[in-house]
Amino acid sequence: MSNADGRNFLDGEDEEEIINEIEVTGDEAHNQRILSQRNRLVTNDGRRWLNEMVIDYFDKETGDVRDLPKSGRPKITQYKKFDIVISMEENPQSTFTLVASENEVSQTTVLGILRKENYHPYKFQLVQGLNKDDPNKKI
Repeated sequence: MSNADGRNFLDGEDEEEIINEIEVTGDEAHNQRILSQRNRLVTNDGRRWLNEMVIDYFDKETGDVRDLPKSGRPKITQYKKFDIVISMEENPQSTFTLVASENEVSQTTVLGILRKENYHPYKFQLVQGLNKDDPNKKI
């Protein structure tokens, strides 16, 4: 591939420099500006080339394009998760808003924690059914 000046996109060391800059920033718009400032990209065709190069690079390096697991302290502690589950077990009719305000977390956090613990919202529904003495009432 070459640009409007007829120079090749990939000139050995230039390719390594481009990959290093792309790896550091990770921002597509910034990466395009870097490449266009070097007179390497002059058309939208470069966006496709850039995306293919980034995907190929990360696919070769890790074998996967998904994010790696994050290290560090979790945002919500196990004790906070336990408190949320216990408060829902003690009062199943309480709302997400109430549980969230009691535990000083957001409603979406409460919803996520309860879903991971296999809790789900439900409503009681009255349905037809037989009582104990119903079979005796038949004619």
